[in-house]
Amino acid sequence: MKHLIKVAPLAFALVSHFVTTAAPAATGNNSVLVIQGYQLLSRGAVGPAIDTLSRAVRQVPGDASARRYLACALLQKGLAAEAVTQLKAVLLIEPGQASDLVMLGDACFYAGKLNDAVAAYKEALRVDPSCGQALAGLAQTCFNMGNLGRAAEICRQGLALTSDSQARQKLTALAGKISARNSVALSTADHQRDGGAR
Repeated sequence: MKHLIKVAPLAFALVSHFVTTAAPAATGNNSVLVIQGYQLLSRGAVGPAIDTLSRAVRQVPGDASARRYLACALLQKGLAAEAVTQLKAVLLIEPGQASDLVMLGDACFYAGKLNDAVAAYKEALRVDPSCGQALAGLAQTCFNMGNLGRAAEICRQGLALTSDSQARQKLTALAGKISARNSVALSTADHQRDGGAR
């Protein structure tokens, strides 16, 4: 049985934004399945959405929208590795969209592939240097990898570059965590330097 992960706010915000703002257009038989999958996903019926969107992908493997929405559903279900597979296929079909690269970064992050997440976020930033979600994802990934200095630098850069309010909230919260962790480290170092006497 697959272990389900809870999709953290970073990925969920992107998935929710994508599902609520990017409804597919209706043309052809496969599009009917994609629209049905989209509607199921937007109502929170993730399992049936996965089934419907999987049928759409089997029917037309080159349908980027079907794969994109399937990746969204898989992320919501906590199946990050499967979402990575779908998003890599999307990028072969329609390369270079920052939102797809950010979602790939998020999926890699939740699949535990932190180096791949960094690469995806950096590629998203190459496409759109002010992409707030990519900056927030990259900062969080660096933080999780223990690179607090780089994470803090990205937070500062992101807060200066992006107007995306959700990304700004994430960057501000992460900057606070970094500051708190640095304060604890300094306090511990002072305590050790003083020989434990206080």
